[in-house]
Amino acid sequence: MRPHGGCSGAGTTLGALMRRLLRELWRRKQATSIQ
Repeated sequence: MRPHGGCSGAGTTLGALMRRLLRELWRRKQATSIQ
């Protein structure tokens, strides 16, 4: 299941977005645990 076209570009953007979401979630988790 591979979409034809710039797969590498989309993959990198997706990875960056996922990393950003994970980082924000981690920050929220730490903030809630500290309170």
